[in-house]
Amino acid sequence: MGIKVALNILEHLPALSFFQMAKECDILLLRDDFYYKHHFYHNRTRILTKLGVKWIEVMVQVPRYNLPINQVRTGGDWKERYRKKIIKAYTGHLHFKTEMPLINKIIDLHSIKLGDYNYYFMKQLAKWLHLPYKIKRITGTEDADIADRGFKIKEVLAHYNTEELIVTSRELKYIQAKVPVSVRAVTPPITPYPQKGQNQFIENLSIIDTLMNIGPKETRRLIMKGVQT
Repeated sequence: MGIKVALNILEHLPALSFFQMAKECDILLLRDDFYYKHHFYHNRTRILTKLGVKWIEVMVQVPRYNLPINQVRTGGDWKERYRKKIIKAYTGHLHFKTEMPLINKIIDLHSIKLGDYNYYFMKQLAKWLHLPYKIKRITGTEDADIADRGFKIKEVLAHYNTEELIVTSRELKYIQAKVPVSVRAVTPPITPYPQKGQNQFIENLSIIDTLMNIGPKETRRLIMKGVQT
């Protein structure tokens, strides 16, 4: 019997909806061979501060045109700046003391590659939240440090004995004609949760915001809401 596979781009600490998209899959495949786009979600994410929504980013050596995410290198003293921005934004939140150690653990990874940090964040979050699906990183570039390389969508889906492929609506038009399996586009609904100091919910913030406000147990419940277990 085949399995359900979700496919998405390896972004940096995406929002709650990213994880909701994959909630019914067995494996979430993250493409790191997608061309890097500066000032997009590949190296940065949005958090909520006392002054409103702000971006936090992994500083990178701005690459030449058409360079895959997995080849982009980090640059500058980004780790301490990144850490300080999160502390300043969330130090008074209910779950700050329990969730900040997770952020510190990931920031302290020893690597010079953006893709490594993005992937490590995703793997650790899945473990932290006890998500039922596995997360795999796939690439189409020659890189000895990355497993499951040689990205050809048909071959990867055959390898995992895929019965159904789950994608976002924006990916559907690119992927549907290229695969011999059933494809389903998922657009998760906006899922409000309490945000400290806010009367009106602000959507599309990093899952960091979700964790700091409601903690891992409630975050997991929102991700898995509606799934039969």
